[in-house]
Amino acid sequence: MKFGDSEANLSRQMLIALDGLWFMHVLDALGPDKTLEIDIKVFIGLFKIASRKVMSGSEFPSGSAQEKQAVMSSIAEVFGHRYTIEDQGDRVRLRLTECAIRKNLQRAGRDKLHDCRVLCTALSQPWFAEMEPRTGGEGHVELQLPTGGDHCDWVIGQPV
Repeated sequence: MKFGDSEANLSRQMLIALDGLWFMHVLDALGPDKTLEIDIKVFIGLFKIASRKVMSGSEFPSGSAQEKQAVMSSIAEVFGHRYTIEDQGDRVRLRLTECAIRKNLQRAGRDKLHDCRVLCTALSQPWFAEMEPRTGGEGHVELQLPTGGDHCDWVIGQPV
């Protein structure tokens, strides 16, 4: 059987559901502070592993803007985000116009209880450092979706 769009969509939904279920059960067991601390570690590890896998199979030159775009696009696709990616010369920008994780938090009525900006801010530098060790992960995030804005930007520096 060929893995098609319906299976990919199911995988996306299950990944988001797994994250939500894991978080809720650990929250019940350990409380909010310890749960967030562990969640951050899990996401950093997940993004590092995914980045390494994409980069090891990439047809693009190591450290190139195209390789960063491939990593960012792959991860955004896995989660089911709506996004654009742009090479801006000295940096690469991933712009999320819809975050699947945030959307799931909203559907569950938990978006006011779980500030995703804490996780995303903590995740950005280690993830960027994995993609671009030459700069130690130079970049920044601009997280507007949680405050009613129309996007979240993930911007990683690109040595030229």
